[in-house]
Amino acid sequence: MFAFAVLPMALAFDSGGTISTRIRVAPDGSLLDFHDSAMVEPWVQARPDSRVTARGALSLRMHPGTNLTAFEDADSAATVLPLSLRLTDAWLMARHERTHLKLGVQRIPWGVGTGISVVDTVNPWDLSNPTRFDQRLSVPAAQLVYARESVSAEFVTVPVFVPSLMPSSGVDLLAGGADLFDAESTGAGDLEINSMESRLSVPGTDVLSGSVAGRLRFSGARMDAALLWYHGIDSLPQVSGEVVLTGFQTDTGRVDVGVPMAYPEVDVGGLTVKGALFSDITGWVEVSVVLPSETSATASQSQLEALQRLGTIETVPDPLPVTVTQDGQPYFRWLTGVDRFLGPVYLNVQWLHGFPTERQQSELSDYGLVLIRYTVTPTVRLSVHGVSDGEGWLSGGEIALLYADNLELDLGVTLVGSSGTLGDFSGIGHGTLGATMVF
Repeated sequence: MFAFAVLPMALAFDSGGTISTRIRVAPDGSLLDFHDSAMVEPWVQARPDSRVTARGALSLRMHPGTNLTAFEDADSAATVLPLSLRLTDAWLMARHERTHLKLGVQRIPWGVGTGISVVDTVNPWDLSNPTRFDQRLSVPAAQLVYARESVSAEFVTVPVFVPSLMPSSGVDLLAGGADLFDAESTGAGDLEINSMESRLSVPGTDVLSGSVAGRLRFSGARMDAALLWYHGIDSLPQVSGEVVLTGFQTDTGRVDVGVPMAYPEVDVGGLTVKGALFSDITGWVEVSVVLPSETSATASQSQLEALQRLGTIETVPDPLPVTVTQDGQPYFRWLTGVDRFLGPVYLNVQWLHGFPTERQQSELSDYGLVLIRYTVTPTVRLSVHGVSDGEGWLSGGEIALLYADNLELDLGVTLVGSSGTLGDFSGIGHGTLGATMVF
């Protein structure tokens, strides 16, 4: 009797995963840490009943280098061989007629573009690999969906704030110290910014630090459309608050700058449309209107007075200089694109207005994105991709080989032109050797 009781559970249970490794080498021979030097990503899913599903998945990652700073720490495996663990799925879902409720750690993708989105706002950015803008962190959330024929309504709440995972090396997404404490606004003359470090203010753990979102989706025979809305806290930090000056007591010509950073509130409304056009071409459009909070940075009056007493600056400016980092005015972002298969060649072209790191109307630029993938044989694939605003560019290429039906080997290169917004990524040019197996 017991065997018959557990049989349905066994039949409804599934599992799998991937093992992968990547070696990323910069032009100077150093290793870049994108948190994917070696990864083990298993998953399990159970569906004991047609009304209930559970899924668990995690990612165990090894990082290059070591955190070893003292000989006494050399007996710690975690210090000698740094590892990190992420939950990618840990949720339970219950279905009842036209409604389903999903609770737990999950990813809720709402964008329809390729590789990037201007409406995918529920999950924070995962920028551990700064060449990928389609990666997000899973978060604890409750998702309620009601579907009826061609229309569905979805409500999501994320009760805790989770910040974006920022690049560990190669990319500087912060304003420079000279931008926040420039000679013209402070009267600092030829004052040199010696070093800069950030001071981060993180929201609390109360429910007011969470977010809510909703989507109304229409599905047709040839086209899908959706209206979206998000209210919460921006997962990317912004410079905001009083700039603190340190270290100027020992050198009147140089100062260290402590830059305050915070996670401001934001509202985002969105529209997505995707469908078949003509001649086997698929097209899509994403439009979002962003209503950001106003943020700014200002120098400390007491510290400017101290600089005046030291003779570093002639006088304390009145009023105090203010650098606006977000003006609080609404702005639009959009993404439109098309793709098509031409035999063994896949072609994808997109136009993006507003890069993810551009946070106010005066910063927004237009970018062209191209992806070409050529399946040479069933076991060999070539691909090239690139993004450019006409000044800077970020591009790459890859050759992938399928070996023994389940192991993929790849060799690639990433190149960056150091100009404009994309110039912030100038430190991530590299070559890659990798391998992935799905089991």
